[in-house]
Amino acid sequence: MSNNLSLPGTQPEGPDKKPRTGLLSSYRQQQQNQAQQPSSAEAVPEIPYSPVPQEPTRPASAQGMPSQRLTGSLPPRLPSKPVSNGWVQPSQPLQDAQAPGNVQPPVRPVPQQSQPGWMTNAVNFVRQVSGKMRAIRPAQSDGNGSPEHTQWKRSRAVRHSIQKKRRLRWSQKHPKAARVVGWTALGLMVVLVIGVSIGGVLGFQYYQEQSSRIDGLANKNIQQNTRIYDRNNNLIAEVYDKDSANTGRRIPVSYNDVPKVLVDAQIAIEDASFWENAGIDPTGIMRAFLQNSGGGSTLTQQVIKNLSGDDRISYDRKLTEAVLAISLTQKYPKWKILEMYFNVAGYGAQNLGVESAAQNYFHLQPVCDEKTFKCTPAISRLEYNEQGKKDPLLGLARASLLAGLPQNPVYFDPTVSKKNKERALERQEQVLQRMIETKVTVDGLGVVTPELKEKAHELTKKMTFTPYKAVKKAPHFVDWIQGQMEQILGNGDVQLGHRLFLTGGFNIRTTIDLSLQEFVENAVKRHLYEPDYQPLKNITVTASDYYNLHSAAVVVLNAKTGEILAMNGSPDYYSQDERAGGQYNAAAAGGRQIGSTVKPLIYSTTFMMGWYPAVVLPDFETFFPNGAPAGTPAPKTPDDQSMYHPKDYNDTYNGRAASGGTKDSTIRVATANSFNVPAVKSLAYVGVDNFTKVANQLGLNPRKQDQNLTMALGAFTASPLQMAGAYQALANGGERIPPTGILEVWDNYGHQLYKYDVAKVKKTRVFSPEVSYLMTSVLTDEKARAFEFLNAHTLSFWDWDQECSNQEWYGLPRCAHDVAAKTGTTDEFKDNWTVGYTPNIVTSVWAGNANNEPMENGPTGITGAGPIWHSVMEYASGRPCKEISEGSIKCPSKPFDPKKAGLTQPSVFEKPANVVNSCEFAASDGLNRNGGETNCDYVIKGTEPQTTGVVPPKVLPGKDNKGNNGNNGNNGNGGNNGNTGNNGNQSPTTPPTMPTFPIPSLPAWPPFDKKQ
Repeated sequence: MSNNLSLPGTQPEGPDKKPRTGLLSSYRQQQQNQAQQPSSAEAVPEIPYSPVPQEPTRPASAQGMPSQRLTGSLPPRLPSKPVSNGWVQPSQPLQDAQAPGNVQPPVRPVPQQSQPGWMTNAVNFVRQVSGKMRAIRPAQSDGNGSPEHTQWKRSRAVRHSIQKKRRLRWSQKHPKAARVVGWTALGLMVVLVIGVSIGGVLGFQYYQEQSSRIDGLANKNIQQNTRIYDRNNNLIAEVYDKDSANTGRRIPVSYNDVPKVLVDAQIAIEDASFWENAGIDPTGIMRAFLQNSGGGSTLTQQVIKNLSGDDRISYDRKLTEAVLAISLTQKYPKWKILEMYFNVAGYGAQNLGVESAAQNYFHLQPVCDEKTFKCTPAISRLEYNEQGKKDPLLGLARASLLAGLPQNPVYFDPTVSKKNKERALERQEQVLQRMIETKVTVDGLGVVTPELKEKAHELTKKMTFTPYKAVKKAPHFVDWIQGQMEQILGNGDVQLGHRLFLTGGFNIRTTIDLSLQEFVENAVKRHLYEPDYQPLKNITVTASDYYNLHSAAVVVLNAKTGEILAMNGSPDYYSQDERAGGQYNAAAAGGRQIGSTVKPLIYSTTFMMGWYPAVVLPDFETFFPNGAPAGTPAPKTPDDQSMYHPKDYNDTYNGRAASGGTKDSTIRVATANSFNVPAVKSLAYVGVDNFTKVANQLGLNPRKQDQNLTMALGAFTASPLQMAGAYQALANGGERIPPTGILEVWDNYGHQLYKYDVAKVKKTRVFSPEVSYLMTSVLTDEKARAFEFLNAHTLSFWDWDQECSNQEWYGLPRCAHDVAAKTGTTDEFKDNWTVGYTPNIVTSVWAGNANNEPMENGPTGITGAGPIWHSVMEYASGRPCKEISEGSIKCPSKPFDPKKAGLTQPSVFEKPANVVNSCEFAASDGLNRNGGETNCDYVIKGTEPQTTGVVPPKVLPGKDNKGNNGNNGNNGNGGNNGNTGNNGNQSPTTPPTMPTFPIPSLPAWPPFDKKQ
């Protein structure tokens, strides 16, 4: 995928092009909000962002549930620009969601309230308690009309005169003391005035400094969960930061999504004066100062504490918190502050915000738009039962439980232990009692009473709370996706990318199909751990026991787009067996030697240079220079490594009649049966450097020390993902598209950050369509494989295609489902492979042991990886699950639909017009000889052979024919059979037409490897 993912803080693509950063960047001071309010006559469109109330009046408790958004008595909403800082914008109207039972969830009216400042509150208080005192109390009648007796005291003027005379007499008697006292009082007054002035200036400066921090807090990005989906919007993983302090699961919600009963319960227990106070509670602050302890915080102060992350118990923190709370109240409406609270407060050990708590404790689920990932949160369903009907008592029980948790989220988390549940229930009782004391009214129930309290409490006791279980399906693929995203987000900074991925709130639609993924995982377990028939040995064995085979990895690609449809890195992600691999993703990580699966890539490179499938490459013992000069004699002992002389899988050579092999050692036969010598000859002809460049274009990266002729036998490493990507070029007519796992990335507010478009992906033309078809015709040739694989049809769809299966194998017509495949086995049976493709899909399977332990009893690609590959290929191609492997593989809960996954290509390969079928080849040497048997094969038009062939070598009795026939020729260097002179009996009648291979000077060879 291209690195065009928008990072948090970047500008969104859209007509408004407004910045997405800032928690509260869509809000301004109240004066600005009022200036932007539309007239009542204007129609305000419904938009998916937080509304802003107009009039600063306290909300009235609404009775009942409105079926639609209120008008008239409520102010209209103003649109505000989208933000990506973690503060949610209201989701789609709840009535648009498909709620169970066709119940329309309500949209609770936005409360109206004033925004009193500190001075306003003080003035109002003075006005309330001040007033004119009556000078004379009215007489009260006792029935007889006699006045009430009152105690005598001097008038105020007389008392003032007496006190003045006393001070005068004292000053006359003590004149010096009077002057001292006077000057002292004056000095104190001056100091007091100066101190108050300085304190006022400093206090105002401190307030200004702290108040300016509000903007920083408002633009702070809060942490949110990242969710990963399959291509059909099935949730496969939800990830969040579990290791850092003050982290957990958080899914943002808007104020309108939170039911009124929860709002009332939260205010009742945490801040009863919330709608009236200026952001602080002076009594609570004084208590906290005197005791130097926590507590006394309003909801606004708690928002400040959660945003700043400062939870120290100290005077200065409380003072700063109070100043910021006042400033926050002056800048933003009360409902917005309450929205912040519901998103940042802790509601459990790992639940940040009320939405994650509702999903965890009550198993409520959001309803989401499949295209934009905008969801109606689960918290909006708080008052609804499992049947989708509104249940006010259930809503009261749930709300009162949730409202009590923020005081100590871990201590009260009901999922942690039985004791914790008891504590949460005790806390719930306190919440319900405060709701009684504050006379909270619940829609559908009326004022909360002791009877309702008891019913809600008993209902909560019956609830079962289970710990949150993280969703993680297709775990190896999820880990791989996380790595891909972290590289993009971090732009080279691993730690930054990791943090952004876990906390960025991304919604990632991936390429895999969960149904196909489930089948792949089940097929791997079935073929490794249950008895399986082995046609080559005619036995039924369990691979893990008989072959000591405990691990396998699978990758399935869309051949036309490079999309990863399935990825499985081991049989069991949670296994502790080091042979199985567990969490190690063998499908994408590291790599294993690829064996003979490299040979089709080498032969395809020779086709680019003019060869074709009918070219004969005799499979005789051949010695390749190991950096030795020309004329160096062949080694006389097997331990002599002066020359490289590979053998075939069966420790012999198959191009000799004396060995029981076939004389028809063409590229077609050599590829189908994994002959080694022809492959090394081909690589020598192509050149190691040239093939390395081709391998790089195919996505393979051989190390420098591996770049030698042993590459022809797969003596370098690659992962199943890389091998699938390389074969994808052959399946796609020679054009390689890099594998990808991500289709789209969205944020939580409906902004698309990335979209995969195969038309814009940089493609690499590695082979021509004609070259690709030549190799495909070789890899689909079941008849050519018969020499090695006998009646084992694991690499074809014979068991599916009835027309094919009813024919004799040697007279098989073209089947309805073309499939190309190649196997591979490495030294000491540590790895075996099967890689193949159809016009629609590419599947790569590796089998072995994750700890590199050798397998036993000689498994090959067709007996180890082959059965897994066969089952996966048929299911991905559309065969019903119950028909595969006699129905022994557990089928997915939902069947796989190839068309829905984009697999719409024909089931057979189309032959390019420039590929023609020529019969001008002899069966024995690939060239037309007079009287020779014809051998038809494909060639690219214009490259047909123009000369006759060579006489095949004869094995003379009594002669040592290892590399030298006893004459002037050479038997192993580049296709020349050593008969340029004579073989002791006769001279050739025709000149050779095979090119002489340039053999470069190469580094020392590793010990002999047998590959298949």
